[in-house]
Formats: sequence, structure tokens, C-alpha cells
Amino acid sequence: MIRDLKIDEPYFLRNLVIYPILGGNGGSFLTLEEAKERGLLSIRDTGVVNEAEFDFDGGGNVFVLDGEEIVGALQNRVFNTSMVASNPVSVRVPVTCVEQNRWGGNREFFQSGVVAYPSLRSLLASSVTKSLKVNRSFKADQSAVWKSVRSTLSSLRVNSVTSSMHDAYSTLRDDINRFVEDAEFSEDTRGFIVVAGEKILGMDIFVGPDLFKKMKKKLLRGYALEALGAMRGGQGEPDETEMQNFIDYVFSRDYMETTGVIKGKELRFADKKAVAHALKLDDEVIHFAAFPVY
Repeated sequence: MIRDLKIDEPYFLRNLVIYPILGGNGGSFLTLEEAKERGLLSIRDTGVVNEAEFDFDGGGNVFVLDGEEIVGALQNRVFNTSMVASNPVSVRVPVTCVEQNRWGGNREFFQSGVVAYPSLRSLLASSVTKSLKVNRSFKADQSAVWKSVRSTLSSLRVNSVTSSMHDAYSTLRDDINRFVEDAEFSEDTRGFIVVAGEKILGMDIFVGPDLFKKMKKKLLRGYALEALGAMRGGQGEPDETEMQNFIDYVFSRDYMETTGVIKGKELRFADKKAVAHALKLDDEVIHFAAFPVY
């Protein structure tokens, strides 16, 4: 697991407080966007709600983030966990629907440039961990995900005919972009811990600054959407002791080890207080994420 976190001074980003995490050197990874643009990757609908066909031709390491959204096909989905593919592979990967009231279209998915908001990623992580313990599958709780999306749309006063998570990001694009445009990170930033008011939203750490730099905008859009919903609760001040307790807690748990979806290993834990998961490749943590249980 990741040791000796180097946490930089926090800064305010509207109603968010961001604690940058520094260090790491990592390898080179392609994003979904880069792999698609180079013609190396296609993602297609299988006609099964909780699966998507992932076809990668090789030519580098492609990284997929848990909660990353793909749109189009028969309905929009998010990936249930983080994954890496290196060699040519054609495999069905675990996804969950984030658009309840549509079933129609073609079979091709496209990357949306957004990641699910942290409370939804927390829900995904908890239910996937439970599923792995019970039946060794990366399946998420579809009903709970739909409920979360409906609740988020309602709290943000976003109208969506198909109950689509993506409609929240599209409707609030300008507000979300203000967070993204104002965010500044040093060249050695590899992740962050994000707080809204007094509430810890989550933590994401990557193998090195290069991968973080590629993922930061889409990640921030998810945290920004959660922050917009939190604005009505007032500003509040972050409690750094509570944040340190959260960090100590998630790094002191006993983690379950399982084989990754495509390659590598996953380490996971979930209880009533927090949930975390890490993707390891060749004994190096490529991505680690932790969230309070909402």
C-alpha cells in the first residue's frame, strides 16, 4: 500500500478545500480518450446492463478509472472499478447504468470526460466489495445507483427525461468548469484529498504526476458536482484532525486481495465508516481511492 504520504498545504476552490498529495514517479499510461483517438480501443454494448465489451489492440498501457462514464450505446454506464490493459485483449468488463429510462440506440460507447461524483463512487466501491466477498464478481448495486442518481438530479434541480447522471454535468457545465479552470497543482502532484465544508468527500492517489495530470479534470468535475450540492449546507471549516484520522483509518485496515478485472491485483476493504480500493500492477499501486461511507 502507499506509505508516507506527502500532503501539501491546502487551498480553497470555491466551497472545496483541496489537499494536494505529492511525489511518485510512475509509468506512462493512456487515457480512454487517447486510446480511442489513436484507434486502439473500442467499447461496445453487449445488451447486458452490467457488462460492456472492451476491445484493446495494445500499443501502451490504457488506464480506466472507477466511476468513469461512457455514454451512448443503449444507455450510459460507469465502470465499476479501476482497470489497466496493456496487451491486446477483448473482454467483458463490469459497468453500471447511470441512465435509468433509456434503452435504445446503437452499440458504440464514447468517453464523456467525466467521472461519477464521489458519493456515487463510494456506493459503487462498497457494493462491488460486498459482491466480491459473496460471489466473486465486480457487480454493483444497480437499484442503489439509480436511486443516488435520481436523488442527485432532484437536489440539484436538474430535469432529466431519462434520469441520466450525465444531464447533471451537462446542465451545470458552466458552474462545474469554474472549479476546473481555477484549480492549480504543482508539477509533482499525484493526487488529492477533497473536503467540502466539514465533510471529507474522498481521496484519489495515482502512481505518479503524469497520470494524475491526465485524470485531474474529469475527476474534479465529479468532485465539483458534489460540491454544488453541498453549497446549500454552508461553508464550514475543514477539521484537519478528522482528515488525518480518516487517512490513518483507511491505511490501517485489513485489505482483501483479488485478481483485477483485466490484469494486476486489487486490494479492497469496506465497512460502515469508509471504503477503499487499490489497483496494483507489478507490486506498484497504480490508483488508490478512498471515501467515507455516505
